[in-house]
Amino acid sequence: MAATATTIPESPRYVRLRFWMASYNITDKALGEKLGGISPQAVNKVLRNDTMPTKHYEECIKLGFPPDLLPQPHGMRPKARRKPIFPGLEQIQTIMTQGCAMNSELMKSGN
Repeated sequence: MAATATTIPESPRYVRLRFWMASYNITDKALGEKLGGISPQAVNKVLRNDTMPTKHYEECIKLGFPPDLLPQPHGMRPKARRKPIFPGLEQIQTIMTQGCAMNSELMKSGN
């Protein structure tokens, strides 16, 4: 019997995964396209990690990847984008807000 990716348990998971992918001519580029257009470098990183985003894991399973060769799935929440704070702009905005408030007061008083 010839050795296959799933019959070589002493090999690290990543090595067995790469062996399996090579036996089906699956490249990082081709897999990246199937995973939503991620780069081959991102595919390599995803496959080397101990965990991978659940959406990528599920897609790999749909594509026929053996679950025991893939990193464990985990849910990923998108990172919250924080709004940049520029101190100079903040000062200008404060001055403008104060100026508008003063103009409003002047308008109300009729001056």
